[in-house]
Amino acid sequence: MFKTSLTDLGAQVSDNINGSQMFDSGVEIQNTVTPSKTTETTALKTIGNGPSGTRGQKSSSEDPEVTGGPYEPSDLPIGLKLAVLTCCACMAIFALALDTTIIATAIPMITREFKSLNDIGWYGAAYFLTTCAFQLLWGRFYTFFNLKWAYLGAIIIFEIGNIVSGSAPTSIALIFGRAIAGIGSAGIFTGSYIIIGFSVPPRHRPRYMGLLGSMYGVASVCGPLIGGALTDHITWRFCFYINIPLGTVVGAGVFIFFHPTNANAALQALPTRARLAKLDGIGTSIFVASMVCLITGLQWGGTVYPWRTPKIIALLILFGLTLTAWVSYQYYKNDNATVPRQLISQRSIACGSLTSFLMGGAMFSVVFYISVYFQAVRGTSATTSGLYSLPIILGLTFGVLIAGQLGNHVNRFPPFMLLSAVAASVGAGLITTLTPNTPLSHWCGYLALFGIGQGIGWQQPLLLAQVFLPDADVPTGTALMSGSKVLGGAILISVSACVFHASLEQSLLELLPDANQNIIIRAGAARLKDVVVEIAGDDSARAIELLGLVEESYNRACRRVFIGALVVSSLAMIASAGVEWKEIRLEEKKDVEKGHGIRLPKLCRGT
Repeated sequence: MFKTSLTDLGAQVSDNINGSQMFDSGVEIQNTVTPSKTTETTALKTIGNGPSGTRGQKSSSEDPEVTGGPYEPSDLPIGLKLAVLTCCACMAIFALALDTTIIATAIPMITREFKSLNDIGWYGAAYFLTTCAFQLLWGRFYTFFNLKWAYLGAIIIFEIGNIVSGSAPTSIALIFGRAIAGIGSAGIFTGSYIIIGFSVPPRHRPRYMGLLGSMYGVASVCGPLIGGALTDHITWRFCFYINIPLGTVVGAGVFIFFHPTNANAALQALPTRARLAKLDGIGTSIFVASMVCLITGLQWGGTVYPWRTPKIIALLILFGLTLTAWVSYQYYKNDNATVPRQLISQRSIACGSLTSFLMGGAMFSVVFYISVYFQAVRGTSATTSGLYSLPIILGLTFGVLIAGQLGNHVNRFPPFMLLSAVAASVGAGLITTLTPNTPLSHWCGYLALFGIGQGIGWQQPLLLAQVFLPDADVPTGTALMSGSKVLGGAILISVSACVFHASLEQSLLELLPDANQNIIIRAGAARLKDVVVEIAGDDSARAIELLGLVEESYNRACRRVFIGALVVSSLAMIASAGVEWKEIRLEEKKDVEKGHGIRLPKLCRGT
């Protein structure tokens, strides 16, 4: 049996436990940080080590040694204060997750107003791109700057982005607003988890983390329903304005009730220039440039420009060059990089982030294009298409509950991650069989199974970061896992948009060779019937025939997207198999010297 002592999210917070993180195959995994300046080294030692400064040493006793100070319940918020902070964190996660998918059912109306069907991918990708690119940056920001004020700053940026999106006069302005909101969303997501981590003792943390995760999952799938209702009965612009009061309430609650500890006081006392250098702004800029080149190339290729045009080729080449530059820069920066080498070289963290990337891509691709299927193929309204997405919500919630209950007995990550990928793959495979006449009982079951699969593995990557990493790396690890999921959404939505447009054009050309395909495509899903009637004129029989052919074309395009979700879900099975099979138990420990009861997560080799 292998032993470990797991530090909490910062020394002198919660139980002030410090020590080594884990042992694998009898070899202790060291996580050392070696900044160049003496002051920075001292600061990191102050946070990473106990009073004796003996981090990484094994206890001579059988159980892990507790080297930090006593667990002080008085240091943590309780009662009303804890309830308010928990509600604020849940509301914040709900708002940012809602913003990811709320426009899914509003997209047909947006494309109708702006006549911008080719920009569909950007409406989601712009938000996902900046959310992913800036999450790791926010994780560093929270380490070196005041947590409370940084979190409030993220809320302000998020609100500004939604105001710009809601008042956008053009499609470009809407995309710009979505990008700004994504920057704030990245800070809110990481900050919410860190605030909860600083507010509850270790034994309760999985429960609270699960609550935040379920809020994200439910809001992600509730988004199309809420967006459809707002679009049909008010205006699509309220899909963004709805976040303004939510953000205001969250900001007020955190401002009044949250008082950050001095766990990172040593790092925050460093000179401002030294702290800014730790943020790795250069690395973030290179990464953003790389993703912009990729997504722009995917969005323009085959729609705005042919794939073989110099512009598309140049964009894809630039993507490869900038991505290579970013990886090289991260390697050069080592522990001061946005993604520290010691973190990504951990097998479970690398496989967990890859699994999160693949499952996130499958999830958001299905959520975005299932609304297109219902509106374009089944002829439903935006509200109804959102209502028809409820099986995914219910399935995802049920999956989260299953994982939470069984987790107390299984105590291992890989079974849940594998089961999640398998169930999601089967569900996605069934979704690929949808037709204009698929019975309600069938597609409800397909969507529910896909949602259950997503829910079972929804929280596992985030919990991996809590267990497999030392405290100093937990914020960065959390940001990496969540950022991977969002990056998967950004890239896979762009790829899906490319596949969708190519398939739609091909199907229309095959089924309607004499019709003007561009008119039908530019009309968007919301105006299909109107355009078909215009093309058919007074011939009602011809209109019915044309509408059936157009719906079949959209159905083929949507099925191609769902096939992509099936492929990446299947790849997630392989990625999740790389996570280490280690048992996690909560055992009651006593600090004999201090007399405080503590519950410690204990990581040991499973039998």
